Amino acid sequence: MTHIVNLIRQRQFFALFVVQFLGAFNDNLFKNALVILITYRLMKNSDSALTITLAAGLFILPFFLFSPWGGQLADRWDKVWLMRKIKLAEVLIMLLGSLALFSGDIGFMLAVLFLLGVQSAFFGPIKYSILPEQVVSNQLMQANAWFSGSTFAAILLGTLLGGFLILGEQGLIWVSSLMISFALIGYAASRQVDLNPHPLSDNVNHHTPQGGIKAWWSPYKEVFKGFADGRGFIVVSISFFWFIGASLLSQFPVWVKDYLYADEQVAVLFMALFAFGFGLGAWIINWHLRGRTQLRYQPYLLALMALALADALWATSGVSVPEQLLNWREYLSQWPGNRVVFDLLWLAILGGAYCVPLYTQLQRQVPDNQRARAFALNNVMNALFMVLSALAIMAGYMLGGDWLQLGAGLIVIMLGFAFWEKRWRQRINLLG
Repeated sequence: MTHIVNLIRQRQFFALFVVQFLGAFNDNLFKNALVILITYRLMKNSDSALTITLAAGLFILPFFLFSPWGGQLADRWDKVWLMRKIKLAEVLIMLLGSLALFSGDIGFMLAVLFLLGVQSAFFGPIKYSILPEQVVSNQLMQANAWFSGSTFAAILLGTLLGGFLILGEQGLIWVSSLMISFALIGYAASRQVDLNPHPLSDNVNHHTPQGGIKAWWSPYKEVFKGFADGRGFIVVSISFFWFIGASLLSQFPVWVKDYLYADEQVAVLFMALFAFGFGLGAWIINWHLRGRTQLRYQPYLLALMALALADALWATSGVSVPEQLLNWREYLSQWPGNRVVFDLLWLAILGGAYCVPLYTQLQRQVPDNQRARAFALNNVMNALFMVLSALAIMAGYMLGGDWLQLGAGLIVIMLGFAFWEKRWRQRINLLG
């Protein structure tokens, strides 16, 4: 445990930790405030399921559109210099986000959410590709556990505060103040990271690009160039988890309100438990593997996740309709509905254990001068899978389906993907 704590005490790593933590916090503070406003205030007399699914898709779409540019820039320019510019842009976007919340205009809020996605899309390839330049190799799994666990701790805090504050008295002022303040702190933290302190390759160049972007399609071509060398399997496996996560997170408010008959506090509780569980799973797998990278558990973890979701849906189908929406205390005392909480926590723990070794393997397998583009590829595929999730759920609702039916379909897909992972893992040349 001491060596894990020592890592966070290193100035370089701690500054990066703060930058990514506060960025994830702000993303989720704004997103969840928007979702809760739409679900419980701005669209009380309308079907909010379609709108919040659209919101989830709008945040993810920029990752598909802009991540390749972010990856190519990060492999050609100094990552720390770029990070500082991106975090400065976040300050401006949070100012716009504050104006959007006060305006009450859903279109304005969704536009800011899209801009926040653009900013995150450029930061994403830097976030994980910079780690091997900041920590030694035998600390890489620990660093990923810190990043993954803290990211979801930030999601936990952003989700809780965004949900609880936005509907309260002076909630708009509190949420706006937090967004702007933490964006400024994140930018200040980025200024504490030294420019390329421990260069590991010749591809890093301060401020000056190595070669130009010759055509608008060039970044996309570069990103997908190495797909078949083994990284494609890793990226698709990571992206499939985000397909699952996006499907669940976007539907928690609807699941809670329309199927478990509980209020917004329970919706926030679901999101928080999912974030907490993922972080816990990341730390458990880091402790179990002790820095080693092993991918043999992934198909079994995915199958167990499907089992947890199946039990959650089964419990949901047995809930009776109360006279009014339940608060969180009433919900937790209700059986079988409260069983869903334990199922989702278990599913999230399995998800954290599933993802962290995949991120570490991708960092170790890809050459230094291609690492940012590999994570851009990861972001593109993540975005593609999450947009597909949003489109599939929207189509399901338009065709008259309900969440229980869509969730059952998700279970079938998860089991099928687990079979694919089991079959193809041994055919691809993976390290570790």
